[in-house]
Amino acid sequence: MENTNIKYEILDNSRGIALVYAPEKLIGGREAFDFASITNLHAQLNPHSEFTLQQLILDLSKVIALNSSGLGSLVALHRELTAKNIDFAIFNPSAKVQEILKITRLDQVFKIVDSLDNLK
Repeated sequence: MENTNIKYEILDNSRGIALVYAPEKLIGGREAFDFASITNLHAQLNPHSEFTLQQLILDLSKVIALNSSGLGSLVALHRELTAKNIDFAIFNPSAKVQEILKITRLDQVFKIVDSLDNLK
């Protein structure tokens, strides 16, 4: 499914797990706006669905550019999800993203998973 730049799929309807695919560039602008709407995306596209988001997995494997605005978007998304009691994890970050997360110590803030098996 797709909404502007956001691509996502429901991994487990009964457990409320969704996977969101990040764009190649997380540098603010349009991507930051799109991330702000992630938690309501499925409800907007499927208003009669029984799906309730419990865990959001963000796939960062294709990200080739990430700046401070992009990091700010990730932190804001984490904060919003935490406030709504929704688990948040980053899936398979690219080497570039791993390096940036390590430098900024955000690797200690975000849950990072390298497999979609055994979620939650």
